[in-house]
This record gives sequence, structure tokens and C-alpha cells, in this order.
Amino acid sequence: MSSLAFRLNRLRNTPAARLWPVLKPRHFDQVLFRIDRPAEAQPDMGYVVHRFDAKHTSGVPAIDRRLVRDRICYAVFEDGVVLHEVWVRFDALLPAHFGFDFGTPILGDGFTVPHARGRGLQKTTLAHVINDLLASGYKQVYTMVSPHNEPSLRGVRRVGFVPLARLHGWTIAGITRGRAERMAGRGQDEN
Repeated sequence: MSSLAFRLNRLRNTPAARLWPVLKPRHFDQVLFRIDRPAEAQPDMGYVVHRFDAKHTSGVPAIDRRLVRDRICYAVFEDGVVLHEVWVRFDALLPAHFGFDFGTPILGDGFTVPHARGRGLQKTTLAHVINDLLASGYKQVYTMVSPHNEPSLRGVRRVGFVPLARLHGWTIAGITRGRAERMAGRGQDEN
């Protein structure tokens, strides 16, 4: 092992190295969407959307290790394999930093495995999640999507989400600096 590699390896186990993930600057660029009405019911395509939380786990390690008090996962399986998943958070601070409601459920981290794309899983799952959350008493649901993720942008619009603002900036050591560009006449909170 070279002396540089040896020194770098020693640095990994220091307190400073453990702090780096918290202190590391993170750029964000997201479009914030909102829906405040039930999504149109999707035709039965034979898929069942399952809901998992910290008390009701899935048995899938990749899902279960992310389940904590303020997160819920909705997933669609086929033959024991996850085809699509979407996560709900109730503790996301980014929209609140820009004056949007804190505590509103935020959908994110949606993913469809490549061989299952084009089957309508995103729309089916989103409609199920939205209707479940609104029936639970929430007045609205948010989602944030990268402005460069065209398939997700189309998907959230198809299910009825309306763009509110584009949020972009940096988070460094837990401090967020950035701006929200309201979307043409749609970014006014109507609570």
C-alpha cells in the first residue's frame, strides 16, 4: 500500500470523516408539485400496491432498512420482485424552507425497474398513494421531481399534480440557501 493510500485509509476512520456526509455541500434542483384532489382511479391491471411502514415491514432488506417513523413505502411486486416503489416522507424540510407547508406528505424516490417500464405502474401507484393519503385526512400531497427527469415529469402531470415552483440552491452543513421560482400563476398557495 502506498503511503498516500495508507494516509487516506487512516482518515476514513476519523471523526472528521464521519462528519463529511453531513457537512458535504449538496446541490438541489427540483420542481415542486401539489395535488389536492383524489386521483382518477386506474383500471385494474392485476397489480396490487402494498404499503409498508416501520411497524409493518416488507421482508425486502432494501426497503426495510429505509423504513423509519416518518417514511412509508408503497411498492408493487411481481413474483416476489419489486417492480415499482415510491416513498412518502412527512419530515422533509426543503419545501418548508421556501414557505410551503411543513408536514404535508411528500412523494419521492420513485423507481420502476427497467423491464417493467411502460406498464403504467407509476400512474397506478401514484393514484393509489394520493387517494390513500387524502382519505387519511391530508388536504394535499407534494412531490419533487428533477426538471431533467422527463418520464417522471410526464407521469406526475398525468396523475394530476400541478407544478408550484422550481426550487434550486445548496445545502451545506444543514443550512439551505436557494430560491423558489414560482411556476407561471400556479405557485400561489390556496389554503
